[in-house]
Amino acid sequence: MSRRGAGGRPRQQGVRGHLVRRDERGAETLEFVALLPVLVMVLLIAWQGLILLREQSEAEDDARLLARQAVLCRGGQAVDTLAAIDTGATGGTASIDSSRAPIVAVKVTLPPQSVLGPVDLASMGFPHPVATVTMRREPC
Repeated sequence: MSRRGAGGRPRQQGVRGHLVRRDERGAETLEFVALLPVLVMVLLIAWQGLILLREQSEAEDDARLLARQAVLCRGGQAVDTLAAIDTGATGGTASIDSSRAPIVAVKVTLPPQSVLGPVDLASMGFPHPVATVTMRREPC
């Protein structure tokens, strides 16, 4: 179905029934293609944020577990290492400070992981997921 518009130019009916000028066809596709990289970037940033939140939660769980082990009477047994309680925490560090007895502080730091695989987020200044848990050691 074609009609004549202003200036005698032919018009066609678009997909939704709107009248579209013939020289404007494909403009929406071009706009979508131009915005597609921006949409992908926003999705990757949101995904990376979710991964960092999950890692923060893992750091808090690991610190809580190590602190519990450090304050329990274990009969001379050593506290487990970070690698022993969380096999996915490769490159992470845990420090146990019992110098302020009976207070025990455990700090766990995990390296940030990237959704893009080989990208090193730590060297780019991304925050490391860090958790510190403080507990009181009760007498045995």
